[in-house]
Amino acid sequence: MSTRSFGPIFLAMVISVLSACTDLAVFINDKPSKPFKEPLTVTMDVDGKLVFDWQAVSEKTNFDVYVLPVTSDDRALSLASDDTVYAAPVTSLAMNLAFSESPVAAGTKTGTKLKSHYTYPEKIVPGQFYFFQIIPSGTVKKTTKAEVLLLRAEFPNDVSSSSALAQMVGNDTDITWAATPGATAYEIFTDEAMTQKIGDTDIPHFLAKNQNLDKVYVRARRGELVSPEGFVVLKRNSKTLLESIAAVSADGFYKLGDEISL
Repeated sequence: MSTRSFGPIFLAMVISVLSACTDLAVFINDKPSKPFKEPLTVTMDVDGKLVFDWQAVSEKTNFDVYVLPVTSDDRALSLASDDTVYAAPVTSLAMNLAFSESPVAAGTKTGTKLKSHYTYPEKIVPGQFYFFQIIPSGTVKKTTKAEVLLLRAEFPNDVSSSSALAQMVGNDTDITWAATPGATAYEIFTDEAMTQKIGDTDIPHFLAKNQNLDKVYVRARRGELVSPEGFVVLKRNSKTLLESIAAVSADGFYKLGDEISL
């Protein structure tokens, strides 16, 4: 079903990022909505799987889960405002949408007769948008207004690349960068196409032993969720040109234009 029939009622976001060593939590709504007793939450576990948790008003209620992947140029995505705040690697938007029939009829039922917990089994495609809906079992044909979760997952590499540095330490290339929000591991490559892998690390630091590398490429990951793009780390030159200050040396003062060994 085309998303052109969607009419937005409201767009609300409350986001919280936990440590990369634990589940990454995104609180979908600050107020519970029927039929939930508590706000429904979504986490991404260390394996890169989306995990949904909720508490029903009635313990007798079972729930079904429907999923509908959407393309990035879909009209529904225009519902996101310019003030959207991203929680890496999950972007979460909670929306009420009005339509003549529930949109889940166009999606795929991926979970049925659930009580309070669901793990989406499919591999999440980075940057792909997904509609999720969790509703009481058997109500898909009766629902005329439903809350739909619009989710996507991606890594913000600009945080890490802005402070990345490689330098020689003896015969080794020492590589450091700022932690990528949401990442639990990193892959290190020597080529831009990221086909020549030289190692993995679970911290933002890697030592390429007995290798003199001018630059490397680092790719963030969280379980099955792998960043489609890496960021480059350039080696710092071993010499720095003195531009405007003098420094004391064993023989006196360095002069403007002298090279200082670091």
